Amino acid sequence: MRHRKLIIPLLLILSLPLFCKQERPRTVPEESLYKRTSTSEEVMAFLQNLQKRDPKRMKLTLLTYSTERERIPLVIFSRQGVCSPEEMRKLGLRAVLIAANIHAGEVEGKEASLIFLRELVEAPDSQFLEGQVLLFLPLFNRDGNDKWGVERRRDDGPESAGVRFNGQGLDLNRDFVKLESPEVGALVERIFVPWDPILYIDMHTTNGSYHRHPVTYSPQVIPQGDKSLQEYMWKKMLPEVAGEMRREGIDAVPYGNFLDRRDPEKGWLNEAFLGRYSNNYYGLRNRFALLDENYSYAPFEVRIRGAHALLKALLGYTARHGEEMERAARRADREAMESLAGREFGLLFEPEETMKFDLKSFPFRLEEDKSVQPSRFRMVKQEGERVYHLPLLATYKAVKSTRLPGEGYLLPPSQEPAARLLKRHGVAVERLEEGGVWRVRSLRLTGVTPSPRLYQGHYINKIEGEEEEKEISFPKGSFFVPLAQPLSRLAAYMLEPLNPDGLGAWNFFDRVLVKEWEGLWIYPVYKVDVPVVGLREPL
Repeated sequence: MRHRKLIIPLLLILSLPLFCKQERPRTVPEESLYKRTSTSEEVMAFLQNLQKRDPKRMKLTLLTYSTERERIPLVIFSRQGVCSPEEMRKLGLRAVLIAANIHAGEVEGKEASLIFLRELVEAPDSQFLEGQVLLFLPLFNRDGNDKWGVERRRDDGPESAGVRFNGQGLDLNRDFVKLESPEVGALVERIFVPWDPILYIDMHTTNGSYHRHPVTYSPQVIPQGDKSLQEYMWKKMLPEVAGEMRREGIDAVPYGNFLDRRDPEKGWLNEAFLGRYSNNYYGLRNRFALLDENYSYAPFEVRIRGAHALLKALLGYTARHGEEMERAARRADREAMESLAGREFGLLFEPEETMKFDLKSFPFRLEEDKSVQPSRFRMVKQEGERVYHLPLLATYKAVKSTRLPGEGYLLPPSQEPAARLLKRHGVAVERLEEGGVWRVRSLRLTGVTPSPRLYQGHYINKIEGEEEEKEISFPKGSFFVPLAQPLSRLAAYMLEPLNPDGLGAWNFFDRVLVKEWEGLWIYPVYKVDVPVVGLREPL
């Protein structure tokens, strides 16, 4: 009996560490000394482990299923244990969204977000949860994540990673106008519209021009977006964020490439300004967006550290300045709703200087590459270091524009698919309960030229035409898209006939652009400058 009494306390003592302290979960890069990145199953296991440790604050739920029927996880993290956007608003909180792995070969954003989530679990009173709900999509392109290959990228680690495209073969960061993928469709319909994050962070890797900064970044640079939100980010938010990262030993500069590789001092160009890209699309919604492009030639561990430092700086900023950012976004909503109609709307653009900055890089020499025909010159990095003081070209001015309608757009009943796509984006669309005649501006087509090569499953149209004014009868069931709404910038971007990235360019109206036996016809979106009177109901 005495031996039994001794054994029981001894067992309790030996098992005490299991009750008092669980072993800290480590990511796959940490475990492998930064040789490997995580598989989808390893990401899910890591998230489930964290959720068990902090079930009150961390909610692990489902965004959607991928093309290959895999679960795409969404993490909702808040001090209050928020589960829905309605609950968030009742508590007076705002959302910030972090998405990684949209290109599944670009993996440090995935790993950095897992590390950040672990730190949130370990910090009961984290400053990053002040006034905000953090939404994480660490495995956005799950179908691409596990299609590993050793030679797919020139990154300095890991040994292998996934592919750029999803299970449909689509580049998800080209899908934000057309919404053809389950991933981007769910992102827009289940997060952008209901949660309405004040900031969207999209994490990537870039392997462009050689330099010595592990992190590059870009706000929304779409020229049709609200200019004041872009200026806020360039002049206030990003300088503060970059300064905080420098204090952590991480250099970050604006994203881009040398304007002229033969003459690096000409400038640093960000030419990704179209709305098909995630950060620019989100700017059309009058919200803040940040593209994170980690530098692929930096070691894998350094890239993860850089992505992690960027997350800390950004989420610390939104915790401190979220109310200020929200006021700026609401002002942009009001301006879009009250004063966009009738304005000039840019169609074609050229870059202009945004600011000057110092790029830490290398000396280069030009070398003819005869391995390709015809031969071409390439820029070869030399020994040593060099700092270039460069103009950043990330702002765009219109060289061709059109006048927006004074009231909105009319679409005939045959264009219900386009109307329903607008509704998926959150754009207000109304259906006419009775027909009528309105004076409209229409585009009589003079040319529809598809691109010579397929791009994302489309032959992109170049549309040309002449605008004419006439009275047209619209039947019951036609659709009206008013510009007196917060998402008027997005509506105009999608519907303007000559926009090279709008619905017409993406083939939504191909069936009616050419009328059988009669050739080119009229673009099926009509601009209305007078009030559309009569009974209407929301679509």
